[in-house]
Amino acid sequence: LTAPGAPPSTRATLTLSAGRISSSVDAVLTPARLRGVAASLTSDDGANIWFDRDEDGTEWRMAASEGIWYQPKSADPLTGAWHAAASQSEPEEPFELAAPANYAPGPVAVRGGVRAIYGTWGPQMQ
Repeated sequence: LTAPGAPPSTRATLTLSAGRISSSVDAVLTPARLRGVAASLTSDDGANIWFDRDEDGTEWRMAASEGIWYQPKSADPLTGAWHAAASQSEPEEPFELAAPANYAPGPVAVRGGVRAIYGTWGPQMQ
């Protein structure tokens, strides 16, 4: 994905070979630009994304890294804007997961409604 300030496209030569037959083509690759908080806040590798729904049944794509992000499930995960969950104590600021909870966080969902976010931590991280 293209972050703000990065070149908008890359020129590449793609080559396909099979035995003695080979073909090449020059191509301009234009990745999608990140939108919303995904363009300005630190994120992880995407393994920490899950789906959830609120009380009225609206489905959301959720992500955890140094904060909690969300977007409607119907949005494109690459080109759709992501939004930052607000801090409960400072609603104008994004919610931040404190260390060590933000070390490779992921979702925990238990049948019956219990939901949590876990983080990894070990002695080498002290």
